[in-house]
Formats: sequence, C-alpha cells, structure tokens
Amino acid sequence: YSVSQSFISGEEGFAVVNRNDYNGSRTYDAPSVTGIQVDVKGRYTYIDSTYFDGADRIVLPYSRNGIVIHFSSLSYDKNAQYSYSLASGNTPVWSEWTRSPVKEFANLSPGKYIFRLRSSLSSDICVLYINVESPWYWSTATKILYILLLGLLIYLLMQWHKHRLAKQQLALTRRMKEEVALQRQKSENEILLLKQAQLSEEVVH
Repeated sequence: YSVSQSFISGEEGFAVVNRNDYNGSRTYDAPSVTGIQVDVKGRYTYIDSTYFDGADRIVLPYSRNGIVIHFSSLSYDKNAQYSYSLASGNTPVWSEWTRSPVKEFANLSPGKYIFRLRSSLSSDICVLYINVESPWYWSTATKILYILLLGLLIYLLMQWHKHRLAKQQLALTRRMKEEVALQRQKSENEILLLKQAQLSEEVVH
C-alpha cells in the first residue's frame, strides 16, 4: 500500500502491517528443539514422553544410543544459522555455524551429556540434558555382582594356594623325616662296623 505499510488478507477482511515496527527492533528468543529421534534397530523413530525426565531431560537406553535432534529458531523473516555443542562437562566446544536445523549423534557412550544450541539471531542458548544409560552388563547391580565374584575368586585362589603350601610342607616334612631316618640308619651301620673292626683288632691282639 505504501513504503511502510502492507495489507494481509484474511478470511473475514484484511490487516494492515507497519513494516517499520520490524526493522531492526525485533528480538528473537533462543532456538528450541522441535523433535528428537532415536535409533531403533537401524531406523530412527521419534521419541515419546517415556524418554523424558522433565521438560529438558531425556534418558536413553544403551541399545538406543544414536540420536537425531531437530531444532528451529522460530523466525520467519530472517534465516538463522546454528551452532551446537555436545559435551559431558560444563565447558562447551561449539561447532561451526550451519544453516542445517538437524544434527545426528551416533553411538554415544554411556554417560551424561549437555546439548547446547544457539542461533545467529539471539544470544540466548537452548539446553538439553541427555543421559545414556549403561548396558545391562555394566549396570550398578552387575558391577556389585562382578565385585562379589572377584572377591570369591580371590578367596578360592588364596584357599587353593594355602592348601598347596600345606601339601608341599607336608611332603617336605615327610622327606626330611625319611632322610633323618636314613642318616640315622647309616650312622648306626657305621658304628657297628667300627665296633666290629675294634673287636677284630682286640681278637688279633
């Protein structure tokens, strides 16, 4: 209609928009996560509420440790660029700016992660907490079981070593007794020979 005004038609009439109200004065909110998919047997499926532990926390089983995150800046008048970070600590390592609103993370190790997302239109950051559970063979219960089995194994090894030492000691004692008896018999034989020799000398004398 003019340099600064436009008409937008509607079902029951039209609206007048003053474009000057949007030139450089609009502020944008932080980008938001619009969808999350997980890898289920090689196929990505959108998650439901069972994966969420609050509004900004998701818990993934180890069998579904591949994830695809969809996000948007919710701006229709400007094209946004995105930068993201997935870290297990509090120090983010930001990616290069990209226009793609999708990011895939495959084969995540068990642990707790923080996904941070920012856009070129806002200084605010979107945060999503991701917890990848440990596999069943490395859960807390199995770790306790492993410790108990290790303790039992060490105990059995100590008992076996103790039994082996006792057996060796018994064999050594038996051999020493046999050697002492043999030495005693040898000494007695030598004494008899000496006595016989002495008697022979007395007879000759």
